[in-house]
Amino acid sequence: ITSNAHQATFGGDTDGIIVKISPQGSILYASYYGGSNFDRILTITIDINGNIYIGGDVNAWMFYHGEVGTMMVKKYDTDGNDIWTVIEDAAGNDFAGILKTMKYNAAGNIVIGAVGSSLACITTSGTVLWHTTGITNGILNFDIDPSGNIFVVSSGSFGIIPFISSDIVVSKFNSSGTLLWSHNYDFGNSEYASQIVCDNSGG
Repeated sequence: ITSNAHQATFGGDTDGIIVKISPQGSILYASYYGGSNFDRILTITIDINGNIYIGGDVNAWMFYHGEVGTMMVKKYDTDGNDIWTVIEDAAGNDFAGILKTMKYNAAGNIVIGAVGSSLACITTSGTVLWHTTGITNGILNFDIDPSGNIFVVSSGSFGIIPFISSDIVVSKFNSSGTLLWSHNYDFGNSEYASQIVCDNSGG
């Protein structure tokens, strides 16, 4: 941990660590992130100005084989100074789930998706523009096309008992978080998806 760290001491239980490395491999900045509970950094990105955005969860804990926590997005400047933290939407609702995917859209805002059913868009100044919840079949991964449409991939169970199988599900949302369509794809067996990529035509 460096002397210029935002958080120089371990918070407790489990914390994340942010490290900035020079092109020559030297550590420029290293800091803890977290409080006294189970806090994690699960994804990271930077903007064109070098500001750092981390995503993860706070106050997470293991319950049997489930994970419970509050989704979090935090912004640091290029020197590692804490700028803002977002853990809830404009209505004061927590972002439910485990944040695994965080990407920029065509407008330069940050779209976040949780393993579960939470999709949201946040400006680089920390304002939550929209928050969509209750997404059927949940979110495993998403990508954004050049027009800002969001394609979400997941898996769901389809068929009639006892002939139930898992199919790949793809859902399209517009840049405002409104569902446009959702389709399941059955290739004859049980299928599972973990990633989706859009091409330049939006497909």
